[in-house]
Amino acid sequence: GSVEATNAIVGYLDIDYGAGTGTQNPVALKDNTGGLDDAIANILTVADKTFAADFAFGTVGMKSNLSGKAADGAGWRSLANPNDFSWLDGVLAAQSKKGFETSVALKTLFPKGVPAKGAQIRLFVKVVNNNGAAVPKGAVLPDQKSKDAWAIDSLYSMRVYPLNYRGQR
Repeated sequence: GSVEATNAIVGYLDIDYGAGTGTQNPVALKDNTGGLDDAIANILTVADKTFAADFAFGTVGMKSNLSGKAADGAGWRSLANPNDFSWLDGVLAAQSKKGFETSVALKTLFPKGVPAKGAQIRLFVKVVNNNGAAVPKGAVLPDQKSKDAWAIDSLYSMRVYPLNYRGQR
């Protein structure tokens, strides 16, 4: 997707789904310093009570961050401190009317390494305005059951394994 300069695309990752170690709802986040941080700390609520975001990523107004170093308008954030997000090194390439791609090193998400049996990750992505106070009209995703634009009721799932994983999946 693509957004106007007054909007942002934000995503949230729970890297240990079900452990409850992150923030359950973006509405509980309070870091409003900086463009992307303000958009990440928004009015969204998540229906799945076992979801707890550890990290967020996004772009405000389709800004890119190709340097891989922390930047204000695009990139990755740790949500460990809900009042002051840590800026993380990661790449985000955005192009108007084309969408964006992003990447972050696994060692950034898993400083002690990916757990030996792998990690269950859940995530969602949403369009919000650039200060997180509203969800633009038309921002309800096709797979969203709720008609409330700020409600998140669909999560995407993936499993990550360490490079040397040899166990049963």
